Amino acid sequence: MYPSGIVFPTHEIYVLQSRSWKAKMTSLSDLIIDFTEYNNTDKNIYYNILYYNATSSPFKQRNSFIRTNYFSVNAVTQNHTFLLGSPKTTNNISWSLLTISLLNSNDYSYDNVFINKTIPSINDSVNSSTIFLNITFNYPVALSAPTSCITIYKASDNSIRQRVSTTMHNIINISPDGLSLIIKVIRSTFNEYDEYYFVSMDNNFVKGAEWSEPLRGIHDGIWILKTDMPKNRKSISNKAIVGLVRITQEASKKLLAFKNNKSAYIVYIDSLLNDIAQKVPINRSRLSFNNSVQIFQDQIYIPIRKIKQKK
Repeated sequence: MYPSGIVFPTHEIYVLQSRSWKAKMTSLSDLIIDFTEYNNTDKNIYYNILYYNATSSPFKQRNSFIRTNYFSVNAVTQNHTFLLGSPKTTNNISWSLLTISLLNSNDYSYDNVFINKTIPSINDSVNSSTIFLNITFNYPVALSAPTSCITIYKASDNSIRQRVSTTMHNIINISPDGLSLIIKVIRSTFNEYDEYYFVSMDNNFVKGAEWSEPLRGIHDGIWILKTDMPKNRKSISNKAIVGLVRITQEASKKLLAFKNNKSAYIVYIDSLLNDIAQKVPINRSRLSFNNSVQIFQDQIYIPIRKIKQKK
């Protein structure tokens, strides 16, 4: 059942003779029905909880226990736990808080009942040779809102390494059966080793192919990946590298204007190194400059040295 009123899948709900019915939807779009009924045999009033999951069979009874009065307080937490406040005595002086886990054998590691798995999976290793991400769903999907995106962040500074919208058809594809979403990864996305990244997917990035209902995405901090060194590449992180950075003619004119202002000159170069460290990316402390520049055809070349990584 979704906000639009569409129900998926459809199961028959059997009518029960009960004192009251209450329904709640969990954060994973599962449905909880709780009700009370009087037992003519033992003369007790029972409180029952039925739990429905879209990928399981129809309503299953989770718990049933005697109630001492005709009302209860309950809620569903974000970690998929049913909380029930129940009085222990008829005068309501003493109360107990019961916790009932609603998780079953299904894997909710993505906090999304429609996602079956991803490649790479959570906490897997990636590197600059990783060229595709794959999200497999339990039901066929189609691309949805053009404003929704899949975003890859670097965890250490929350910077965006790649962002893909539903309109970027050269980057994203859906398998012929509609079950898999394939995202092309540019080589510079996972180019910093020994770093954590996470992938998020906006709500309404995909919708159900058969019922056109916007589906939940993957929120931040769930699909976490870590970069390692490619097997076919030797580490050069402990070697010093010297290179030249050519800046544009416009930037060259600005830098030359600081020729007689040493402090402004140093600030400008330092700002440039900060930008380079962020774009590469590399730890800023490993970049150095010897205060000399080279000029060729009205453009400035700045020698930069990447020093050895400290152990």
